[in-house]
Amino acid sequence: MKRRVVFVSKCMLNTNVMIPTITTPKKYPGNVTEPIVLILNNKVGIEQMECPEKIILGWPRSKTNKTELSKNQEFVKECERIADEVIKKIKDYLKNDVEVSFILGKRGSPSCGFLETHKEINGEVKLVKGSGVFIDILREGMKKEGIDIPIIDFEHEDVDSCLGEIKKKLTNDY
Repeated sequence: MKRRVVFVSKCMLNTNVMIPTITTPKKYPGNVTEPIVLILNNKVGIEQMECPEKIILGWPRSKTNKTELSKNQEFVKECERIADEVIKKIKDYLKNDVEVSFILGKRGSPSCGFLETHKEINGEVKLVKGSGVFIDILREGMKKEGIDIPIIDFEHEDVDSCLGEIKKKLTNDY
């Protein structure tokens, strides 16, 4: 049996780091159960990525968006540090014949969103297609290193579709 691991955003394993007023920690106190159980039931290890928002903005914190975070150089530097750490771990796993099945972010997050993120447009914060600051930096770093690992994200309002995507990645030999 091949050895496998996935990298997940910190808030997937610990929703306590999220902004308390948003829906996800209310629906999922403690952790986001469905994707974590699915991963574990498939005998796949989990690496938890640090949360740059929690590190730089603290907790609890107020809502933010990709536009604001992109301008915060301390935040961008922290994202670069975390991305470098994740890439080093990915390279170590791959070098030791452990498949990195995918990276799981949180849809809508200004840091870890992949399909959608919150961005300021004409003075108004909107949910838009695109990835968050950390995921942008991580993707760029992986590309420079020649690493091609799928990135997907979880959304509590689209659970079945998200779990279907995770199942595909866990059963695919890409």
